[in-house]
Amino acid sequence: TTNWTGGWSEKRFVCVGHNDFTCMISPEMFDAFCLQDTLECVNHVDLALYHLDGPGALRHLPRLLEIDRLHTVQWVHGDGQPPHLHWLDMLRQIQHAGKAVQVWYNIHYTTNVVNIFEELDIVCKTLDTCRLFIGVDVATAEEANAVVAHVKRLCRENRPVQIPT
Repeated sequence: TTNWTGGWSEKRFVCVGHNDFTCMISPEMFDAFCLQDTLECVNHVDLALYHLDGPGALRHLPRLLEIDRLHTVQWVHGDGQPPHLHWLDMLRQIQHAGKAVQVWYNIHYTTNVVNIFEELDIVCKTLDTCRLFIGVDVATAEEANAVVAHVKRLCRENRPVQIPT
């Protein structure tokens, strides 16, 4: 199975991403209108990823981390928000709960300008790379190869940070 997240699995895999509007609702409204559907989605597949869209949706993270069959949280900080380095404590919280995290970089199509290599240095040294899914939107094959080589080097040089669950 594959989907818009770039993930691939031999098993049944879903990205629960239909709740983008959760940044506008309270935790009580999330429980009333979104939780049951989210539970049904993650219970129907082998692997589940939740698309957590922006700082306004963070109020729902504690509830999401309670869902045993949710395996990964995709964090999208939103255009104009600080880069992933600003959110490392929250990303560690997700990993501490036993989940993987996906971070995504649109380095050519965003106002969140970062030096991708410097940022990945810190992200890969701070988070458990065994539970880290990195996506980078690049313009050329050369850029893609450079990012992949850089991350491979980081993973070889730095033993993964083991965040207890």
